[in-house]
Formats: sequence, C-alpha cells, structure tokens
Amino acid sequence: GVGLYVIRGNHEDDVNNGLSTWDAFFSGAYAMPANGPDGETGHTYAFTCENALFVALDNYTNIHRVNQAWLDPLLAANTRPHLFVFGHEAAFKTFHTDILDDYPDARDEFWQSLTGAGAKVYLCGHDHLLNVARIDDGDGDPSDDLQQWVVGTGGSTNWAGRAYNYNGSNGAYTPVNVHSVTNTFGYLLVEVGGPGAADRGVTMTWKKRTFDAATGAYLYVATPQTLAYTAPDPLQDSVGDGIPDRWRRLMFGGGGASTNQLSCTTCDPDLDGADNLAEFLAGTNPTNDQSRLSLRLDTDLSGAAATFPTSVNRRYTLQSNTNLVTGVWSADPAQTALPGTGLPLSLPVSTGPTNLFLRVGADLP
Repeated sequence: GVGLYVIRGNHEDDVNNGLSTWDAFFSGAYAMPANGPDGETGHTYAFTCENALFVALDNYTNIHRVNQAWLDPLLAANTRPHLFVFGHEAAFKTFHTDILDDYPDARDEFWQSLTGAGAKVYLCGHDHLLNVARIDDGDGDPSDDLQQWVVGTGGSTNWAGRAYNYNGSNGAYTPVNVHSVTNTFGYLLVEVGGPGAADRGVTMTWKKRTFDAATGAYLYVATPQTLAYTAPDPLQDSVGDGIPDRWRRLMFGGGGASTNQLSCTTCDPDLDGADNLAEFLAGTNPTNDQSRLSLRLDTDLSGAAATFPTSVNRRYTLQSNTNLVTGVWSADPAQTALPGTGLPLSLPVSTGPTNLFLRVGADLP
C-alpha cells in the first residue's frame, strides 16, 4: 500500500483537546515517526525512501515557526539527491495572514536552510487553493530560486474570487506568481525519475478533478500546472577532501566550496575529539559537542545490549573484537549496514568468559 504521513493544521491546533485527540488517533500502528525534537514527537519528523529524504514540520508547537535547531543538522547530513519538505503554513503570504512570516527573521533562516540544502520546492497548504510562487531571492538568477507550492485543493471549494496576494512580510524576497487555481478540487503528483543516486529528475503535476458526464465518474486529469527539475548532486565536493559543499555550507555558512579555520577537514570546532570529516561521516553536528556517535552498554539478568544514537541519513554497523592487540574486528551480518531511524538503536551483544570490545561505525546510505 501507499504510506500516509500527516501533519497538524490550524484546525487541529485551535480546538479544545486538539493535541490530545490528534496524539490518541495517530498512535500505535498509525503513529508518525517518533524521531522529531523534544516536545514535538510524532508532529515534526523525517523519513527516507530510496533516494529521497522527507521532512514534516509542525508549525504549532512554536506557533508559526519550525524547529530550526533540529532541522539544520538533519539537512546537513542528508546525502540523498531528493529533498521534500512540507508544513501546513506557507512561508510567504498567499491568502491567510497567520503563517511563517509572522516571524520573518525565523522564516528567512528557514528558507535559506532549504536553499542551502538543495531543495527546489516547499510544500504547504492552509489556503484552499493552488498557488505556485517562485520566491525571487534578488540575486538575478531565477534558476536558483526556491518555489512555494500551496496545495490546499483537497479542502473546500468555496474560495471563488479569493485570489493570491503576496503582500505579507517578504523581507528581501519577492514572490512571483507561476500558477494559481481557485474553487477547484485536485491533488499534486510528484514523480521521481528512479530510485538510484543518479536518478535526479523530478516532475510535479497538479491533477484537477473533472466530472465525466458519459460515465458519471470523477476523473483527475493532468494540467499545465507543472514543474520539472533536476535535483543537485548532494555529494559535490569542490575542495576534494571528502566533505560535500552542502554539508560545509549548512554547518558553517558561506558557499561551502572553500575551507577556513573552522570548516577544514581536520578541524574540530566543538572540541569533542571528532574532526569535521568524522562528524560528516557519522552524521553528527560539528558545532555541538553533545552531538556525537557514542556507544553505551547496558546489562541485566537477560543479557547485554549496545545502544547508540542514529540519523535517518546514515547506516550503522556494530563491530566486536576480543583482543585489541592481535584480534580482528568483525560484525554479525544481522548487525551490519542497519538504516538509522533518528532514534537510538539497541542491539543484543553476546556475553561470555572472554573480553569483548565493541565499536560502532556509520556510513552513507
């Protein structure tokens, strides 16, 4: 079947017991991924599928804002070519005024992080219409402008005459209309060219609901409201030192194509003992000394387990050795190249009369 991933909207936020009702309904087998930041479990989250990273952002835990501190390292660690980020509220005003531009500085930081991460679109709703805007960043190059797709055409059609109006707090940006459709049902189909790292083509098509009088059935037909693009190479490495430009750009600012005393391969800006190359490979944050790939061993009467943090953007292998001088590190095939979930992973460890040393390694998916 097709997986269903949801986020809260304003109508789930502004009713009595809305949050508790939401959490009760989307629980158990229907629960969303629980890998979001503290206080937003099941509301803000991320997941991967083949060569794409999907990020769902709650806009109501901190009203009209996203959790940027959680988002930044997630985007930086991503090595998949396709990035799809969605929230309920628009970043730039189309019709509703209660959106992310209530906090324009935070909105700008969010928008810059998407641009730096290689995103091409931001998907949202809130307005019950289709509106596609190219958000002109003022650099004179439209090809690098991120698009905002407001796709609220699954809701009420009682929006006749409610045209878009980009008169919000736009800051240095200028929204430019690309497509606008009102008073019509429809949905957005996003197609990726293939599952591999080299399959970077994307086609987005808004499909309009129409009534077929001959059959008495409703059909969804393709429209001219489309977007085709090629996602950038997430591993582009201008310096040639094993660290992608994107990671360096998101972690340290600038264009990412050069290094300095903080962003060089062997630099350790947070002084946690892991240099930047190690932090990139582990999917950790080089500016936060609490962000590290560490291993904890827990024991009880039933046995022992090794526990370590994971990222949705990395795979993990638990290795063991009985002698650090003459021994050889080995791994159980069942504990090799395990995909991270963004949550701690616990793996059973055999116990016996001999010494056992453990280590965990991370690699790119």
